[in-house]
Amino acid sequence: AALKVNLRGAALPDAEQKGSLLTLVDQVSNDVRNLSHSLHAGMENTFQLVPALEQLRDTLNQSGNLTVELVVSLIRQDTLSVKQRMALYRMVQELVSNVLKHAEATELSIQLTEFDDENLLNILVQDNGKGFDPTAALTRNDGLGMVGLRDRVKDLGGELDIDSSPAHGTTVIVDIPF
Repeated sequence: AALKVNLRGAALPDAEQKGSLLTLVDQVSNDVRNLSHSLHAGMENTFQLVPALEQLRDTLNQSGNLTVELVVSLIRQDTLSVKQRMALYRMVQELVSNVLKHAEATELSIQLTEFDDENLLNILVQDNGKGFDPTAALTRNDGLGMVGLRDRVKDLGGELDIDSSPAHGTTVIVDIPF
């Protein structure tokens, strides 16, 4: 996704060549996604949420086109099951992927916060991109991104709230009971 963002911003003299490269990047992204799903079983016992999020942030910041801030405030993160940690990471990953693919954002903030008194884990992902119509995104069948996210949140007994409108960026809030 970071490669695609860099490629979109690159000044290539041949528009057809640029289009071909973007198509190739999409194909590689799909191949990597499929490969990562097949390797998933081997990581289950060792997956750590915070280091994985830090690596994601660092990789995205390397592009120079997107400034990514990560704030994690989880007191009981060690009590999360591997399944919960992986589900939370996938949610963040899907939201970041959507920002990279569609938002044309220059700033992205990712926050994971534990509210101990409410027994709640909150994910907040906010960008300064071009925004979109959340209702339409959750009802379209042209991709599994937002629909898959909604289903993951629901599977964990959580709630999903999307605040976005064209030209005003997007804020996605996910609340998951601990």
